[in-house]
Amino acid sequence: METKRILVDLFLLKNRFVGLGEFCAQLGSGLAKKAADLKQKHDVELYFLVEKKFKGCFGYDVNYIVMPHNLLPLMFLYPKRFDLFHETRQTCNFSVNADHTLLTVHDINFKYEKKGRKLERYSNKLRRILNKCDYVNFITEFVKRDTESAFEVMAQKKVIYNGATDLTSGVPEKNPFYGRGIPEKDFLLHISGLNPKKNIRLLIEMMKHLADEKIVIAGNWKSAYGDSNKELIKKLNLKNVYCLENVTEEQKAWLYGNCKAFFFPSLCEGFGLPPVEAMYFGKPVFLSTLTSLPEVGGENAFYFKELIPEKMAETVSSSLKSIQPDLPEKLRKNALKFSWENCVENYINYYLEILNLK
Repeated sequence: METKRILVDLFLLKNRFVGLGEFCAQLGSGLAKKAADLKQKHDVELYFLVEKKFKGCFGYDVNYIVMPHNLLPLMFLYPKRFDLFHETRQTCNFSVNADHTLLTVHDINFKYEKKGRKLERYSNKLRRILNKCDYVNFITEFVKRDTESAFEVMAQKKVIYNGATDLTSGVPEKNPFYGRGIPEKDFLLHISGLNPKKNIRLLIEMMKHLADEKIVIAGNWKSAYGDSNKELIKKLNLKNVYCLENVTEEQKAWLYGNCKAFFFPSLCEGFGLPPVEAMYFGKPVFLSTLTSLPEVGGENAFYFKELIPEKMAETVSSSLKSIQPDLPEKLRKNALKFSWENCVENYINYYLEILNLK
């Protein structure tokens, strides 16, 4: 049997603080653990496309193709031919010499965020990428519906849910923020990349109406959007909003483990990793009703029906009082549907199906 080669684009490993970076890290780790088995049972070799600093980071049961970012457009000249190329992002701007191409579509958030010529440019780019792929998977049913409503998708389609990391076993005993003025427990929590679509301003304004509560907001504050939100906190003279820069996995686990509830009033999401991470801890999650969040949050999440600070505060107050003892277990059960183990196994099965090895 002839050896089959699969190339997986993991070039966005460099940014673990956003969903795509986490996706690449978890997919690469999970595939590497199965690489020896794939080689033995199916004569399949895995190749990971990475920057130089990530060569070897998943061990050496997999092969690495190291390429500087500025040379990615020349990947079509790479001498090896691949049986399958997995484009892990819909912004991929290069081609590979491969018999089949699988594209993962994480979202088409630009439909909600861009206007005019920018919207047209983003749309045309995704249309070109979709047209050159013969297989496409979407990370939620919502993303599939959303994409099909705006684009003609001729490729074979499948939904493979993202995973979310169960951090419950990694909670440090000591407060990693000791001495930094962060509340010790029972605080409200938000974690994200803190870009405008995450709707942080609403959470800050909501805290005007929740004087007895405290919220910790963790993410990338070193941006124009972060600066504007810090100015808003000062303007409103809020003493119950605490800002944390991007946190490590261990710090994140401590925050989830000690918070009272998690908040994610996002305007558009393809999946929504942080709410699921919080649900692993059995923590109540408060979400917007927009895009993919109801699909991922399920029936036991709390939802903001109106994204108005006063109304959101009312929802929080009434919902926290109504929590039943069995809610944490229901939330954990929902989170377990979205494990990285399931995600990676589903991708491997799809690879084998595409290569007619099942």
